[in-house]
Amino acid sequence: MFLKLPNYIKPFVLLGIYGIISWLTFYFVGWALNTDNCWVEIAFSFALVWNLMLVGFFLYQTYKNIRLPNLYYRQKSFESHSFYERLGIKFFQYCLVHSFFRYMNPRVYLKNRGRHYLEVYFEETKQSETSHIFSGIVTGAVQLYFFVNHEWVAGISLTIFSIIFNLYPFMLQRYNRLSLNRIFEK
Repeated sequence: MFLKLPNYIKPFVLLGIYGIISWLTFYFVGWALNTDNCWVEIAFSFALVWNLMLVGFFLYQTYKNIRLPNLYYRQKSFESHSFYERLGIKFFQYCLVHSFFRYMNPRVYLKNRGRHYLEVYFEETKQSETSHIFSGIVTGAVQLYFFVNHEWVAGISLTIFSIIFNLYPFMLQRYNRLSLNRIFEK
């Protein structure tokens, strides 16, 4: 989206976008704090998690090649297919692939792609995982704010939405790379 902009303009674009996201965040938090209706708090928490996911999305729409150190992306000792499957990642993957969400990021959808796309897909999983990490950190800060202010409904619902929209997609990318590592080893 903003990848072709000159490098000296990108920080200003990102700053402007993050300003809008911050304003929306304060707006949603304000509404959630000023209502006694738990359904309204849950609805604003849902809108808030989507708003905060834009932090990672727009970062990668501006700077494509941001990655954490390679050591981070290596398989950890506890990671295995069975570990992620016990956490329900296969069910999450099934729901994701069979819903409208699969159209939100077509780069991480493998069906009808050739074997040559696997290396590109491998890098896309890193980008997607990192994007969800950034979004999850920002969402975690807002969750902490809710809990400190004893806004339990908003805090718990934001936590649940963050698990669904940040933690599980993050784990899915790690799970997918485990499968790709098996293919690359062959």
